Amino acid sequence: PAVEPCPEWMTGDLGEKYIAFINFYIHQVNLIRFLLEEDFELEHVDGGEMVLVARSSSGVTVVLEMNTHALQGDWLEEYVAHFDRGLITMSLPAPMARQDTGKVSVYRHREEGAIVEQPQIDLAWSMTEQAKRFVEEVRGEQPNVSPPEDAARDLEIAEAYIRLVQKGRSK
Repeated sequence: PAVEPCPEWMTGDLGEKYIAFINFYIHQVNLIRFLLEEDFELEHVDGGEMVLVARSSSGVTVVLEMNTHALQGDWLEEYVAHFDRGLITMSLPAPMARQDTGKVSVYRHREEGAIVEQPQIDLAWSMTEQAKRFVEEVRGEQPNVSPPEDAARDLEIAEAYIRLVQKGRSK
C-alpha cells in the first residue's frame, strides 16, 4: 500500500524526520500522555534534535530523550518519573523479546529512610497482550485506552516537533 504523505508544508528532510519521529517515538509520546493523564505542549527541541521538552496542562515538565544507544545485544528503553519525595523507573524489553518482561521500581523517601519496591511482573509477550487487549476492546469487554482522538493528538505533537526543528534551523 502507498505510504500516507507528510503534511504539504514538510518538504525534503523535514518530511523524513517526521516519518522517523512517528516510527520511533510516537509510542513514547502516547505513553507519556497516558501516564500523565493529561495533554502536553512542546516548548523546546535541542539543536541536535534529540531532546524534546514539554509542559503538561497542569505544569509538569516532560523531557523525552530521543537518542539510540548502540550496545550490542541490549535494548534500553527507560522512563523515569520524578516526584518531590521519590521516583518511579520503568524499563521495557525489546518489542520482539518474548522471554523478557518490563521492570518497575518505586523509590520512596521517608523519614526513616528510603524504600524501594519492585513489583513482580508476570512473563507475557507484549505483542500477544496488545493483540488480546485489542480484541477485548473491539468486543466491548474492555474500555478503549487509546481511542483515535489520542492517535490524532500524537500526530499533532509530531508535527509540533517538526515545527520546532524547522524554527531552530531558521535562527
